[in-house]
Amino acid sequence: MRIKPILFSEPMVRAILDSRKSQTRRVLKTQPESHLRFSVLHDDVAIFRTHGGMRQDVKVPYAPGDRLWVRETHSIVPKTAYWHDGSIPHQENGDNWAVYREGWERSAPTWKPSIHMTRWASRLTLEVTAVKVERVQDINEADGRAEGVEHFGIGWRAFKGEPPVLHARYAFQDLWNSLNAKRGYGWDVNPWVVAITFKAHHCNIDAMEPQP
Repeated sequence: MRIKPILFSEPMVRAILDSRKSQTRRVLKTQPESHLRFSVLHDDVAIFRTHGGMRQDVKVPYAPGDRLWVRETHSIVPKTAYWHDGSIPHQENGDNWAVYREGWERSAPTWKPSIHMTRWASRLTLEVTAVKVERVQDINEADGRAEGVEHFGIGWRAFKGEPPVLHARYAFQDLWNSLNAKRGYGWDVNPWVVAITFKAHHCNIDAMEPQP
């Protein structure tokens, strides 16, 4: 079991809190050569091959059993963490935790990017239950829904205020591009990704039961 942080945007944090999101896809840092095809995932190594016997091994940073503590937009004040996800103001766990929206009764916190969140301030822990390697365009309809897109009217949408599309897979395409197109890994590039299925625990990772 490995313990590591993972970044999520505000809409995706909201989707996890609302139990709409149980999967996430992350670009493999090492993209295999274009002529290679995925063969098998062995432990934490994705093996790519050609019919002629060429092979490339690519490290996969996640495996079933891993625990990931979520980093999100936040604010830190003494002994207190605030999370910017649109949730209703409430307080948890006495003196140690408080969750407020902008405009709470004292003063609005100063929001910091998710990359700067410290471990103690995280409120969500993801337990990895399954991992697979595929091209991002290989996502099916069920996995598109598990990625946290919202059912709206007769279709699905990636973000509030957008018109729905008929299939969750295409709503996920919009979501993917919003997060990855500027990084050079847009939908049309069709990068290799690791697809992580997880069980969300609404607690800090240090409050989890120890792994046997």
